[in-house]
Amino acid sequence: MYMRSDPLEAWERLRASRSSRPGRASGGARAKTYATALEQAQQRFRAAEGVGPQTRPLLVFYGLSQAGRAIAAAAVDLKGEDWNLISHGIHASGYHLDFADIEIRTDPAGTAGSFVRLSELLRSPVWGNDTVVRLDGCVGETGVLAHIS
Repeated sequence: MYMRSDPLEAWERLRASRSSRPGRASGGARAKTYATALEQAQQRFRAAEGVGPQTRPLLVFYGLSQAGRAIAAAAVDLKGEDWNLISHGIHASGYHLDFADIEIRTDPAGTAGSFVRLSELLRSPVWGNDTVVRLDGCVGETGVLAHIS
């Protein structure tokens, strides 16, 4: 679903879609997941607006995670239990190093993690194990910045 509208109008339309759910989210577990995930996404995004930059990225991350669950629940292309996202699909290593040296990787293509499954569903490339994202250590008003190496 592509919408061109202001954020308040977009949330109004998304809330309305909880009663008239799109795609495969018309009934059963997918319908429950769709409605609940949209509600949780909106609540987390709203909560992120009211906290400082140290907490905001966490709320936005989990808001995006719930939005992804709603997308997967409605996705016509995901058959059987493939819509049920089971992990983040993104992993970090190097916590014992300096903040800027923490490495972030995605699961390989074709796996069941949220990031990978949604990337493939939305036809967006997956980083894979060959590409590393490192946090650059700059925390600004919008949160932590990163660069890809």
